[in-house]
Amino acid sequence: MRFRSAAKTPVAVLASLLTAAGSINRIDAKPTRAATEVVVAASAGTPERPVLDLTRADFEVLSDGAPVTVSAAAAGPGSVAVILLVDISLSIFPVDGVTWASGGMRVRESIPPHVLPTLRPGDQIQIGVIGREITITPPLTPNRGVWERTFERLVNAPPEMRAGPSPIWDATAAGITALAGATSHRRSVMVLTDGRATGNRLGVVDVLARAIAANIVIDVVDEGRLLPPEVDPKRPPVRPDTLVQQLAEESGGQYLVDGPASIRKQPEPGPLVAALLTSLRCRYVLAIDAPVADGRLHRLDVRVKRPGVSVRAPRAYFGK
Repeated sequence: MRFRSAAKTPVAVLASLLTAAGSINRIDAKPTRAATEVVVAASAGTPERPVLDLTRADFEVLSDGAPVTVSAAAAGPGSVAVILLVDISLSIFPVDGVTWASGGMRVRESIPPHVLPTLRPGDQIQIGVIGREITITPPLTPNRGVWERTFERLVNAPPEMRAGPSPIWDATAAGITALAGATSHRRSVMVLTDGRATGNRLGVVDVLARAIAANIVIDVVDEGRLLPPEVDPKRPPVRPDTLVQQLAEESGGQYLVDGPASIRKQPEPGPLVAALLTSLRCRYVLAIDAPVADGRLHRLDVRVKRPGVSVRAPRAYFGK
């Protein structure tokens, strides 16, 4: 089945951010200082088969197309700081707050038993919901009863909290702010959603800028549903999740599908969230010698010299 996207092209979010940043830089340019160290988190391999034996010499980093020095590369596993945001709007949880609208994605039953065994001392995990109001808990203790009660309380919100807007961008930005004080360099806002963002004060470009500035990746578990066109029924179905996919990839995170587009018959988010946590834990923390500390946005390209090894990293950074 063909589909069309009502969103921007795959590079449009970062391109928009770089264009906007360029205008800001020209108007409010900061004095340029000497080279500075910038910390970047990158993961090598796949979530199922992470590559953990790379050294500093295996990485090649380009800033605006020019090579820069990688001064250090700390391999995982390490502690993580995560905010898990669950979209509870009616487009996902229309009846009981337990399953996707498609009847498949279990949240309360699936996440605690799969995620809790992956946690380690030093991890910081918070849970939040996206609805008419955005709620984020303090860090939770790794106790299954605590987690199940928290999901019970947050996901089973009253209908008036689930009706109305679905401010995915504002909630993600709130998650970035809440993680700003975390000591771990392996930080992620993980969003479970169908990508239908409405009622936002911020745009996706604003959220990407905040994520890059804070060195926080955005990981997404998405329902992957195709929607019928609103105007002309003869046109191909629409993917509402294109922007959340771009946000994840441009920030250095991952985009996973758990829903009708998945090949699994009974999709549930627990295994995917656990895989994201494991991948986050195994990320390398790179220190690069940025050419200038100008406070501006620069394109970033992180590569691995070892054949057959892929890498995920943010595609831009601020020269702090």
